[in-house]
Amino acid sequence: MVILGNPPYFRDSLNNNEWIQNLVRDYKFVDSEPLNERNTKGLQDDYVKFIRFGQWRIDQTGTGVLAFITNHAYLDNATFTGMRKNLMNSFDEVYIINLHGNSRKHEKSPSGGNDENVFEIEQGVAITFFVKNSNKKDGGPFIYYCDLWGKKKEKLNFLETKNINLIKWSKISPMKPYYLFVPHNNSHFDEYQSGWKITKIFKVHSNGIVTARDHFTIHWSHDEVWKTVQDFISLDTETARKKYNLREDVRDWKVSLAQKDLLKSGVDQSFIKPILYRPFDVRYTYYTGNSKGFICMPRNTVMSNLLNDDNLALITSRLTKAETFMHAFVSNTISDAAFLSSKSSNNAFVFPLYLLDNNTTLFKDDIRQHNFNGEFVKYIENKLGLKLTNSKERNKPDKTFTPEDILGYIYSILYSESYRKRYCDYLRIDFPNIPITRKSELFQNLSKFGLQLISLHLHNRGTKIKSNFPVEGTNKVTKVKFEINKKHESKIYINEKQYFENIDFDVWDYKIGGYKVCEKWIKYRKNRVLTYNDLVYFQQIVSVIYETIQIQKNIDQEIKNSGGWPLE
Repeated sequence: MVILGNPPYFRDSLNNNEWIQNLVRDYKFVDSEPLNERNTKGLQDDYVKFIRFGQWRIDQTGTGVLAFITNHAYLDNATFTGMRKNLMNSFDEVYIINLHGNSRKHEKSPSGGNDENVFEIEQGVAITFFVKNSNKKDGGPFIYYCDLWGKKKEKLNFLETKNINLIKWSKISPMKPYYLFVPHNNSHFDEYQSGWKITKIFKVHSNGIVTARDHFTIHWSHDEVWKTVQDFISLDTETARKKYNLREDVRDWKVSLAQKDLLKSGVDQSFIKPILYRPFDVRYTYYTGNSKGFICMPRNTVMSNLLNDDNLALITSRLTKAETFMHAFVSNTISDAAFLSSKSSNNAFVFPLYLLDNNTTLFKDDIRQHNFNGEFVKYIENKLGLKLTNSKERNKPDKTFTPEDILGYIYSILYSESYRKRYCDYLRIDFPNIPITRKSELFQNLSKFGLQLISLHLHNRGTKIKSNFPVEGTNKVTKVKFEINKKHESKIYINEKQYFENIDFDVWDYKIGGYKVCEKWIKYRKNRVLTYNDLVYFQQIVSVIYETIQIQKNIDQEIKNSGGWPLE
């Protein structure tokens, strides 16, 4: 039995009959346990259903080959963990040729050159041979893998001239909990798994806000939002669509529903809120908290805790595909889903430190309701020999620590370069795991560094300006570039004549998430005239990055002085 083909890749599948749905339901379990994924829509993709059908058919026969070229997302995405394990249960041998070419992930070949798709599509693809033998071999299943990078012509030539015996395969051993169908480093896996996953540390979290119409809903100033809102509700639906270039309606965002949401709110300036749009880039929007309204997905359960500036939240990503993990920040405002990356798979997730009481206040009987799971609090108390105090008093009692101390410790770990390097393979595929030290002194010192970073990143701590903007002119951003001359003098140009100077390359190149912070901040302001406050603010960002880099070095030195990795 051979099942051969190139099935369609389509997430909004129309093949929803009960028979195939029941078969695909098997992919929602891993080793008989529920997959524990909030969003399993990827398992409804047509290519997944075709694979499941082929697997079922060959299981019925008892032997055969399933050979498909498909979307390659199932090879390493956590949503498909149950699918991978189920396929391992059915087949004795699996041969995977990952053809890459994923423009959505901006994939590059290891040499740094362009990586092209074999088809004219954005989604990367893979050829996989699933083999079921009549006689099983001990030690199986056997999984073999090959990467194919480069130009389309080179890939097609490889596929035309090679056979399965001429390919240099890498043998991989998919392991719990993800059963990855790609090569991965397992050398520090057990120690990484001993840490606490962020989603187990916090009780409540969500994606950042999705507006569905950024150019319309997010503005540079409070006044621009107010002017847009007032004008928008005064127009009929089609005039508003045309004037604000709102395109055709989609399922979760419609012009008419946006107008109704605004009118229902009473059109009050109190709904205008700052939003953290990109790193160090705060803008403004009109936030009612209603889904499918002015904002498509406001994530109100989480964001309602951040509408006033007396709270803060950790922001990180679940996946960092095609990006090295640098995906951590803090906010005291509502935040955008694409805050950490332009790639939809690398969306920002928001974890508030405190939760509101009845959506009105952070305090109840003088006690704040933190967002940490009780089991985690008990674990960390027992490990450190300290007690969590949740009082809002400034002076905490001896032998105690606060929710802020925990957040500072977590933030310090996420900004440790040695942590990011040691666990890089695991940080790409799921939420970060945080190792918890038993040494109270190390905990307190790391927490101190983390709180310093938090204060810097919230601009709550003054920084000394290190850069200059020496040339007068229009201040209009037209062409952004970084230059280092023969005297090793560095400049960031905003146009042909004007520039910031005395900025090291390490600062210019510094990333938070998938963005080069300095470059992104300026390029977003192309064709705008920078005000005096804009110029000073950018210089403050530069200083914050300088200090961030130094604190990161201090964090790693502290870890090294305490015995290094794994943390004890």
